[in-house]
Amino acid sequence: MSNQRAKEILETLLKEASVKEFSARIETQFTSSLSVIVGHACRGRNRAALAVVMTLFLKKVLSPKQDIRRHQKKMDGGFSGRSLDEKVVTPFLRENNFPYMSSGSGWLTRSFEQSRPYDLHYPADLKPKGIKEAFLSIVDAVQKGTADARECLKYLLHELVEWRKANASLKLAKPMGKRIEDIVCLIDKHWQTDISGVAKLPVLAIYAVYTCLVSEVTKYKDCQLLELLSHTSADSKTDRVGDIDVVDKNSKTVEAVEVKHRIALTCALIEQLKEKIAGSGLKTFYVLSTNEAISQKEMVKITDVLLAIRDNYGCQVIVNGVARTLRYYLRLLENTDKFVDEYVALMENDREIPFDLKKHWNEVVG
Repeated sequence: MSNQRAKEILETLLKEASVKEFSARIETQFTSSLSVIVGHACRGRNRAALAVVMTLFLKKVLSPKQDIRRHQKKMDGGFSGRSLDEKVVTPFLRENNFPYMSSGSGWLTRSFEQSRPYDLHYPADLKPKGIKEAFLSIVDAVQKGTADARECLKYLLHELVEWRKANASLKLAKPMGKRIEDIVCLIDKHWQTDISGVAKLPVLAIYAVYTCLVSEVTKYKDCQLLELLSHTSADSKTDRVGDIDVVDKNSKTVEAVEVKHRIALTCALIEQLKEKIAGSGLKTFYVLSTNEAISQKEMVKITDVLLAIRDNYGCQVIVNGVARTLRYYLRLLENTDKFVDEYVALMENDREIPFDLKKHWNEVVG
């Protein structure tokens, strides 16, 4: 019953925050802290802080006498912040196309899981810079009554609505009629940023080219490409082999691709994949990275492991760079414009790709 009431409160506040005439009834010092939190979340940085602070404010609205700094039930006078987040707040954020934690809760991060009250002395190193001060100061203000929890929630929701409008109206560029080298250069340049969420882009690029390959190349006749999962999903919990899986007509995975961003391909990394390959029946497993630098000495070690995997499991593991692989696959396509169209569509529809990263694509394309 309390969860239902919590949902109704959020829905009511969302309606109030969505009106054109909305004006915040809180002091500037508090809106500044709230803007730091929601601004970073909309850029894909520390979405956990947004989920946690919204949960704390919601709890204060539900139970005005609750000390919201005591966010764990095992604390004296505490409550389960994680439970309220998992059951109400994060589902609400997800359903309304707002930035949310794909793991299910902001409390599933080291920064917020500590068994310490969220007072001004909370020791966690929250990043980016400025977010710790903003988070602790606004929680302190709401707990002491100098800032109103309902109004703070409404302000956050208003900012999220404005972000959603801007995100929905952004049209991504589709550079058609380009040479293969030009396409790969544009995509590679898009990856050269520190904007949060960038590690998902190489996965989208390889998935986009596989979408084209499965429909055009004879090798993949009667095969199907499984849908992409969240980039934070653990393979052990999804029964998936790689980031990208190709299955045959019997729904058996015959080819998989693991995609890394900026991570060097080493012998140790390949060794870790043995467990995935054993008993999988895989014929081919690609391990790709945007970091294409492999020393000759390391390559010798890797080759020994690849041969052992082939002899023991009958699976050919191919180690390569993402850009090199894209160049090769794009040569197999009848029309590379189809790949560009697929890649852009994946970026537009993927909730894990933040607005700033999409905007950056338009800047790169020019």
